[in-house]
Amino acid sequence: MQISLTAELAQFVREKIQAGQYADENEVIQGALETLRDQEQLTTEDLDDLRRQIAPAIASLERGEGASWDSGDLKSRVRKQIDRERQAN
Repeated sequence: MQISLTAELAQFVREKIQAGQYADENEVIQGALETLRDQEQLTTEDLDDLRRQIAPAIASLERGEGASWDSGDLKSRVRKQIDRERQAN
């Protein structure tokens, strides 16, 4: 299979690989297609259930009970988790 991407999407793919989120172009495209498939399989009931599950967290944030976080720290932890998962496979 051969695909063509706009320059903007091709750059996005390169950035994901450079950031260490994916090993190569194939992983980026496969991940995107899996996400699309999963989104299309969500039902109204699924979305309602998700909204019910996150409602307490949203209410907590609205009361000012949220904790601060650092995006760089989060990215670092996610990259380490991805590396661990890749090594396990």
